[in-house]
Amino acid sequence: MFDLFDLFDTSDFPARWTCGNWSAPHGWMHIVSDVLIWGAYMTIPLVLAYFVARRKDLPFPAIFWLFCAFIFACGTTHLIDAMLFWWPAYRVSGIAKATTALVSWATVIALVPIMPKALSLPGLEKVNTELRLEVAQRTKAQRTAAAQAQQLRRANEEMDGLFAIVRHDLGQPVVGVRNLLQVLREQIASGKSPQLDYVDLCINECSHMQQMLSDLSAYNHLRSAPARLNDFELRKMVDTTVQMYRKQIEQAGVRVVVTVPETRIRTDETLLHKALGNLIENAVKYGCPEPGCTIELTGHIEDDYLTLSVRDHGSGIPADVQDQVFELFVRLDPTSDKPGTGIGLASVKQIAQRLGGSITLQSSPGQGATFTLRLPLAQSAMVEANGLV
Repeated sequence: MFDLFDLFDTSDFPARWTCGNWSAPHGWMHIVSDVLIWGAYMTIPLVLAYFVARRKDLPFPAIFWLFCAFIFACGTTHLIDAMLFWWPAYRVSGIAKATTALVSWATVIALVPIMPKALSLPGLEKVNTELRLEVAQRTKAQRTAAAQAQQLRRANEEMDGLFAIVRHDLGQPVVGVRNLLQVLREQIASGKSPQLDYVDLCINECSHMQQMLSDLSAYNHLRSAPARLNDFELRKMVDTTVQMYRKQIEQAGVRVVVTVPETRIRTDETLLHKALGNLIENAVKYGCPEPGCTIELTGHIEDDYLTLSVRDHGSGIPADVQDQVFELFVRLDPTSDKPGTGIGLASVKQIAQRLGGSITLQSSPGQGATFTLRLPLAQSAMVEANGLV
């Protein structure tokens, strides 16, 4: 044992240069190596200390501090070993090595119990994978929320427009009925016989308003009703739809020519039937001003898309108003004596959007109008009656 006050006493030991037969290259190799090791051992704990101090969420920070102390102690022993070549402070060297040993075993003792916990931590690759998955899920959720918000804005805008249109278009029949009733009241009050023509006009206005409400209710149902896909024969559905309007077709003296393949398809038959019916009714009412007019109904399937076209040979629709024909309650000729509410073509547009398709119009003055419905088809057999695909 030695006294702590003799810690720096070097009288009992010679300098390392004089202890043994050292050559200059051999000795300086030890000295330079120990100094370089000491420099690295000093830098490493400083970097670790900076890292631990900045990362407040670091697991097991005490272990990092113990590693800093262990590496610092190891570096100190190498510095002293380099100094022993001139300053034989072997007592100081012994204290430094003992300190290094204590810190080393303290690190080992602290490290063993936390090893199971450390092993249970997810690896960097797993953390990155989970992080990427979470980011993707949040991005998808944000996009979904944004799409839903946009749909909600569109629905609100459409509803605002709908209310404005309803207030205007349903208000006109109400005002008309009110004025007619006021005239009848004045006639009755003055002792005159009420004019039955006024009564008939009131009934007609009420019937028109009732029809508008019925069509509007059906239109609103299209906005929320989910599509119900089913397999059916396309040509059979088209013939059935044409037959439903046979009375109107015969009264108008119109001839309907159907060119549609006998193909089995898969989509919402009910919605397609309604859309096609509205197009046929529109062509009969407004596309055939004279008896003997022909309505051409054609269809084909290409690239899993169904295309149905209804063409009339009437006076056509001016280009500057073609964008308006699919708007709700729009009638291009409000003075026409032909019955209508201006909801039919708007319903066709709503159905096309509901089924993921589109409705377009091609028309030129004097050349008639062609309404084309294009819809994507769900997976189905799509086998034609003659066995050809």
